[in-house]
Amino acid sequence: MCRSYAKGMDYIKMSKLNVELYGTVLGSLSRNAKWFDFTVDTDVFAKYQIASTIMSLAVPLNLLYTNAQKKRYANFFAELLPEGRNYEWLAQTLPRDDRTIYGMLRKYGKDVAGALIIYDPEDLRRDGRARYRALRQE
Repeated sequence: MCRSYAKGMDYIKMSKLNVELYGTVLGSLSRNAKWFDFTVDTDVFAKYQIASTIMSLAVPLNLLYTNAQKKRYANFFAELLPEGRNYEWLAQTLPRDDRTIYGMLRKYGKDVAGALIIYDPEDLRRDGRARYRALRQE
């Protein structure tokens, strides 16, 4: 569910981002007042066991996370983005309210390093699937 609400003249878009690995939605990221939360989709346990480290050793697939684990998964998702000047350059391309880890994952989550794809399922411009095309015909 995508909601926008006014805070003075600022509009903040609130929705969830899907976290997908090899065509399977593992869970979702949602923005909270301070940071963001990762919630595992319970349907994923039909394919992977509970506490599976398929996504990362730092972020096992659990139903609940302790505060220490929340800090680890926040760090994990932050490290998917570029560092240094490249991070600053990408941040400059976004509106001021979106210059957060969550905002950058919303915009650039389909292009992060590795097999994870992070995307807004309500974005009508994209269907959430990775695309490729052959560079040459054989």
